[in-house]
Parts: sequence; structure tokens; C-alpha cells
Amino acid sequence: ELMARQIVQNALSSKNYKPFYEPLIKDKETAIAMAEPILFKLYSKKNIIDERPYECYLIDGYWFISGTLPKNKNVSGGVFEIIINSKNGEVVKLIHEK
Repeated sequence: ELMARQIVQNALSSKNYKPFYEPLIKDKETAIAMAEPILFKLYSKKNIIDERPYECYLIDGYWFISGTLPKNKNVSGGVFEIIINSKNGEVVKLIHEK
């Protein structure tokens, strides 16, 4: 760990260091691939898969992804919503409506 810490500190203090400003998550497939494991763990894989197809939009540098309810079935309950920063993958908001 000490060596890894030194390597990171050296990289950050280098005159050539430039923060990575390009979006890390450039397309909706990648955004969904990042969101699903988190959602599966918190709300169960079956529940989240049942909310497909997802709504997925890139808005001002943030991915908004939500589930949908089946249109032809009498279903009660809500869907998940997750907002992910496209630049660094940070989850900004995560809820599941009831």
C-alpha cells in the first residue's frame, strides 16, 4: 500500500498532471452497465429486470436512468431512479418509489 500511495502522490504532484475532464460514461449502454449492479444489490435483480425497458437520458453531464412499469398489467408500486455523474461515475441520487 505504501508504494501505491507514493505512486499516486507522485502522479498528482507531477507538472504533467491534468485532471481527466472527458466524460467517463459516454453512452447509455455504459451508464446502464454501471447502474444495474448497484440496483440489483439494493433492490434485487428480478425487481430491476422487471422494470425494463429503462428510460435513460444524458442531461447536463448526468445520466438519469429510471425503470418503467408494464403498460398492459395492473401493477402497483413505483420504479427506481438513479442519477450518475458522467465524468466520474459518482451516484448523485438513488431512490425506488413505492
